[in-house]
Amino acid sequence: MKATRKANLVLALCLFAGFIVAQPSFFNSNATNQDSLPIFPVFSGLSPLIVPSGELELLFFNALSTQKNERLPAIEPGEISRGTALQHILQVTYSLSESGRFNLGLDLHYLHYRFDANSENSPLRVLAKTASDTILTDPDDPDVLAFSFHTLSRLGLRFRWLPSGSLPELTLQGGVLFPASYQTPATKRALNIARTQLWLQGNFYQLLGEGLYGFAGAGAYLSLPSETQHQTTVTPVVNVLIAKELSDLFIIFAQTAFNASFNKQYKAGLQNTNYQWLGGIGAQLQVSNNFSISAEFQKPFINDYKSLASGYAGGLTNFSINLRYITGN
Repeated sequence: MKATRKANLVLALCLFAGFIVAQPSFFNSNATNQDSLPIFPVFSGLSPLIVPSGELELLFFNALSTQKNERLPAIEPGEISRGTALQHILQVTYSLSESGRFNLGLDLHYLHYRFDANSENSPLRVLAKTASDTILTDPDDPDVLAFSFHTLSRLGLRFRWLPSGSLPELTLQGGVLFPASYQTPATKRALNIARTQLWLQGNFYQLLGEGLYGFAGAGAYLSLPSETQHQTTVTPVVNVLIAKELSDLFIIFAQTAFNASFNKQYKAGLQNTNYQWLGGIGAQLQVSNNFSISAEFQKPFINDYKSLASGYAGGLTNFSINLRYITGN
């Protein structure tokens, strides 16, 4: 990669940053109810459980996403790079109502991002112990080999609500996420962490057979314009999941999810910028009455991104490990 191309690196970062926000394995959830399921599954980024009255829930999600990006011929034909993001999401949720139907929570998001000019480099290099904003160059040439960022990205408030005690299969979740990064305005825009984000999602589950459950969720995220990014983005999400109990402590599941992003253009309405259709599998182990661990793996059926500078070149993979602890018996 020649030194004259350094300014274009941000465009590759923008391509992958759009995936970070829209990617359902970071932000989606599915519903369940503690009286109906012996195991309380934690699917795709948020706990579906309404925390019982007076109890506290701690969640820690670790989501890794990586993909290859290619310069379009008008820029530099054949140049393929790799973008990798690792997000840590800590959620603390408490039940304020005596009925146990309403929860409030706090969110803390931390982001690692790495751009590699060599697409064959391991995605695990995102974990390399380099200082934030590090730019690695060839000692014998001004080519940029990689750069990385490590930053607190968002702080948020969140709620979970069971609208009807007679319909425990249906829950609503939503909240607001505020930008919290100390990075420069240009970097925050490229990483897509410069705007306040509102979100709302409804979830429903149904018993399909002995130890077999179906889950469905639908919602949307609204990214508001800011001084750094003067644009409104709407991201609808839909997901369907089938879960099977193999024992009182272990379940497996398969999932499919669809999401898209639309930017509000001046006098042009909403313009689609990307859409994804993903499939995945996972499992959860209930280690004790209070602690569980789950893992998910996703690959795309379709991953379409519209950009003037870059395009998706393959290799999209999402993987997450989720931990949950709840107080009480």
